[in-house]
Amino acid sequence: ATSNICTNQSLCALMVTIYLATVGPKGLREICEQNILKADYAAREIAQRTKHTVLFSGPRFNEFVVQARGMYPYGLLLSRFYPELENAVLLCVTETSRREEIDAMVERLAS
Repeated sequence: ATSNICTNQSLCALMVTIYLATVGPKGLREICEQNILKADYAAREIAQRTKHTVLFSGPRFNEFVVQARGMYPYGLLLSRFYPELENAVLLCVTETSRREEIDAMVERLAS
C-alpha cells in the first residue's frame, strides 16, 4: 500500500473476510435475521409508545427513518442530505443491539 487510504481499505477487507469466514453461511443468515427482527421491533415500539412517527413502511434491513417531534437524541439527521425530510432521523439497529438497549432508547423517546 502506498497510502493511508489503501492500507485502511485493505484492513477493512481483511476484517470482513475473517468475520465472514468465522460466522459461516448459517451464522450470516442468523445475523441478517436478527438485524431484520430487531429493526422491526424498534420501529414498532417507537411507533406504538412514542409521539414520533416511523416513515416509509417498506421492507427494512437494519435502518429506518423516524419523523422526530422536537429534539431527537439518536440517529442521523437527514435534512442535511434530504431537505424535504426536515426533522427526520435515520436510526440503525443491528445484531449487536440488545433488547434492553432498544427498550431504553424507546423509553427515553417516550418521555
